[in-house]
Amino acid sequence: LLGYTVLNGVHTVATFLQNSNVLIILAIFVVMFTNAEHKCGFDKNIIGITKHKWKQTLARWISAVIGMTCIIALGYATMLGLSALFINNFAFGSVAAMFKAFGLMYLSAVTFSAIFFFFTTLFNNSVGGVVASLIISLGILNLFEMLMDLLVKKVVSDPKVLPSDFFYDSVFIKLDLESLTTKAVMIFVATSVIYIAV
Repeated sequence: LLGYTVLNGVHTVATFLQNSNVLIILAIFVVMFTNAEHKCGFDKNIIGITKHKWKQTLARWISAVIGMTCIIALGYATMLGLSALFINNFAFGSVAAMFKAFGLMYLSAVTFSAIFFFFTTLFNNSVGGVVASLIISLGILNLFEMLMDLLVKKVVSDPKVLPSDFFYDSVFIKLDLESLTTKAVMIFVATSVIYIAV
């Protein structure tokens, strides 16, 4: 927040939701929420009754997203309120731009929750889910993506597509909320939907 001369709603969205610390908190919440049902044995009991395991898994992920939505709404409302109260050069700016930015960042949070949920379910314990989530949230995976990009640039003189273009964390980092074009929004939304579906 200190890098802006005039703060507006889009800046607070970027500061709050495009932040690795918030992403780590959301990751830990999703992993712990997902793993809690494994530990208490609720999954084993309910899966024996139902024929479709995927319905139970989808319901668990949706429940995690609902809890995550409450955390995001409460955190962002608190940050927006405190910014309006205590920062002299704060102005809400365009409400439409703020809601557009918030919608995109919320979509990215849901997408990341799907990724974190996948790793937790795959490893079937919280340690595997937390480690995989931290590798993504802290940008460690992004370092490997940049190394792959450098390798491709060494092999191909002017590549049109780089390996990092296919990783969601890289797409998320490259999204600039202040200069959004329709094409950038469409690519981001399509990438998010593909990651959620897969």
